[in-house]
Amino acid sequence: MKPDIITKLKTLDFGKISYEKLFLWIVVLGSLYFISLSNYLLFHVLVELFSILIALMVFILVLKSKHFLENNYLIFIGIAYFFVAGFDILHTLSYENMGVFSSLGSNLATQVWVTARYIESISLLLAPVFFVSKFKQSIKLDLSRKTDYRVVFLLFAVVSFILLLTIFHWGVFPDCYIKGVGLTAFKIISEYIISIILLGSLVLLYRYRAYFSVYVQNLLSLSIFLTIIAEFTFTLYVDVYGILNILGHYFKLFSFYFIFLAIIDTGFYRPYDILFRELKRREEDFKKHAQILDQLHEAVITLDSNEKILSWNKGAEHLFGYSKDEVLGEPLSQFIPSYKHCNLSNHLNNSSFNGANNSQKFEIKMVRKSGEKFYALMSCSVSKDGEGNISGAICYVLDITERKQYEQQLQKMHDELEKRVEERTQELKIQKDRAQNYLDIAGSIIIALNPDFSIKLVNRAGREILGYSKNELKGKTLFEFIPKRYALEVDKVIKGLMFQRNVSLIEYFETAIVNRNLEKRIIAWNGRIVKNDDYEITCILISGNDITERKNTEKSLEMSEKRYRLLFENAGDAIFIIDTEGNIIEANKVAANMHGYTVSELIGSNIMDIETEDVAQKFPNLVQRVLDQKWFDEEITHKKKDGTVFWVEVSAEYFELENQYYILAIERDITERKRANELRLREIHHRVKNNLQVISSLLNLQSTNFEDKSVIKAFEESQNRVRSIALAHEKLYNSSDMVSIDFGNYIQTLTDYLLQAYLDDNNNIELNLNIKDIYLNMDVAIPLGIIVNELVTNSLKHAFSDKSSGQINVSFTEDDSVYTLIVDDNGDGIPEYVDINETDSLGLQLVNSLVDQINGTMEFENCNGTKFTIKFEAVE
Repeated sequence: MKPDIITKLKTLDFGKISYEKLFLWIVVLGSLYFISLSNYLLFHVLVELFSILIALMVFILVLKSKHFLENNYLIFIGIAYFFVAGFDILHTLSYENMGVFSSLGSNLATQVWVTARYIESISLLLAPVFFVSKFKQSIKLDLSRKTDYRVVFLLFAVVSFILLLTIFHWGVFPDCYIKGVGLTAFKIISEYIISIILLGSLVLLYRYRAYFSVYVQNLLSLSIFLTIIAEFTFTLYVDVYGILNILGHYFKLFSFYFIFLAIIDTGFYRPYDILFRELKRREEDFKKHAQILDQLHEAVITLDSNEKILSWNKGAEHLFGYSKDEVLGEPLSQFIPSYKHCNLSNHLNNSSFNGANNSQKFEIKMVRKSGEKFYALMSCSVSKDGEGNISGAICYVLDITERKQYEQQLQKMHDELEKRVEERTQELKIQKDRAQNYLDIAGSIIIALNPDFSIKLVNRAGREILGYSKNELKGKTLFEFIPKRYALEVDKVIKGLMFQRNVSLIEYFETAIVNRNLEKRIIAWNGRIVKNDDYEITCILISGNDITERKNTEKSLEMSEKRYRLLFENAGDAIFIIDTEGNIIEANKVAANMHGYTVSELIGSNIMDIETEDVAQKFPNLVQRVLDQKWFDEEITHKKKDGTVFWVEVSAEYFELENQYYILAIERDITERKRANELRLREIHHRVKNNLQVISSLLNLQSTNFEDKSVIKAFEESQNRVRSIALAHEKLYNSSDMVSIDFGNYIQTLTDYLLQAYLDDNNNIELNLNIKDIYLNMDVAIPLGIIVNELVTNSLKHAFSDKSSGQINVSFTEDDSVYTLIVDDNGDGIPEYVDINETDSLGLQLVNSLVDQINGTMEFENCNGTKFTIKFEAVE
């Protein structure tokens, strides 16, 4: 701020009461009173808005002027009144008949009022402590800094948010006003507590009055006093529109106004009062410090940020020969030699002053006024401003010339002695290094121990195992690396030999050691106890090899064998290990019991001895499947020692051991499950057959309701199709394995039924069947049966319309897993214009669909009758 503006501000006085101001206040207060009589709500809003406006103005003024306000009290109050204003706004909006929070009544306005007053009173109580230097140093808080005032602002925000939660969300804030009853006990007690807190703030304000001008202190005291009176009036009203409530708002209005005058006056028009008072105090402190420094024998020099001398005590005058008047204001570099780049500027700007380290010591050569050079020890401590920049330094200088001369003499003597010792020990060192190299070349661990088991020497292999360097192993004992459970045994082995006069060899023993990484290693040791002519032990020499991997491998194999044997013997299923020839290598007890043998009888025998003949014949194929697929699951038949055949479910996979393939087979007896499934399938097929027969009967009954021959014919064709499916289920029901049916027998029965259904005694149609013993599963037999039913039916119905005799042939063969079905006749044939793939005939459409279902192909010939050839491959 420019000096002419400051001068103008000094001439102004917001606190000066003139007749114009007095008249203005009378008009304002009178107007407010008359407004309160006619419209109390408007009166309340105007008073609160005035208070809120003042509070916000205080916050804005403090926020904008915080960088040049020495008074942290005012910055803290400005932030506090911002949040007080926020609660007062909420109080105004929640007042009765405002219509914002109408459902919550007058209690909400009173709760928010009490909250605002608590924040105001506690803030006034805490604010004075920001003047106490010890407090400011302990919390390291300077509200003129952006970071610190934001921390205080955030703290107020968090507290305010929590208070709002207690009122609006949690609903735990106590009731303060009950309509018709008046103020609650909590409200009245709170006003007394707030008044006591305000009295405390008055006491603290008086205690720290030295930081304020008398005028500002009076304004602040008057504001707090009026706030106390306002709180007392608010403890007495019963009606929120009563005279006591009005009077309380008047007092609050004046208290805010005086706070405003104090902030404006202190922050803008009278800041120089505090500044001059602070400067005077600093000047007195400086004089006291200067007197103390003059009594010191050391040279004490203070510098500004440009390294110019600010103070020069008597010790400095004696050391350098310059008087205070000669050096003050001069750069210190004028009195320090510039050679060797050892000037103070280099040290003051050294990176070691960055961060928390604000001091540094160094030795430097200096020159007295007389030209005499001397060695000095200089210790400099820097001071920094609020931005972290160096603002000055204080330096202590001590003459160490005599000490340096003594050190030089000692160094010279030390160098001569070192030279002699080095010459004498060089030869020993060469010999020692040669011996150490021999030891380091050795692949085994070599350790030399003193009689007390302290380590004397360890070669490279030993150091790598232990994980320590030569220097780190000095002073350590062998037992520091041996776990306690092994230490007693090792001690016993070695010490037992130490006391035997004629025995010096340490025989083989194993023990564990723990290295630097806490890794346990197993070492196999042997060694020798070295003794002199008097049988005194001079050294214990031991060597060892790391056998950890070997031990771990042995242990793993042992554990693996135990786990395998435990699982093998206690498994719930039969387990075989066989070679590719079927020889049984291993078998567990379950396998032996399942087949009626002992384990010893099974081992050495062949797996084909316990398989049924058909499975034994397929054994080479099963082995090949395992080797190709790595594993397989299969249901096969085995036989017991007494010849009993039973079903097993086998899962097999191979493994390789020493270039030989073996098969691990796990078997489970499923005989009972197979029997249960067979019974269930028989029952299902029986029921399906019966249901299909019922459907056929229903179709027959339904056809009697129609006279149209084409409809009756359609019903008959549907009956025949259902009959062919039912017949397949009947054949399966009567089969032995419930898996496949004799297709020849099935077709024979089916065609006999068709001949009976479509021919009478006047027809001489011959049906020839050529079907070998072929068994098909139901997924293939039923579609083929329906195809035969459709083709034979077509021949019987259409091929011999003008003939009384003819021939129909049905052939079904199998060649290399390819099945061929041929149905032909010597009848009239199908007209040339009919495309069997695009015909409207339901029967032929059904035939085409069923051929696709079994993934087959169909060929048609129309020469001297019709011929259908259908081929498809066998499906496992």
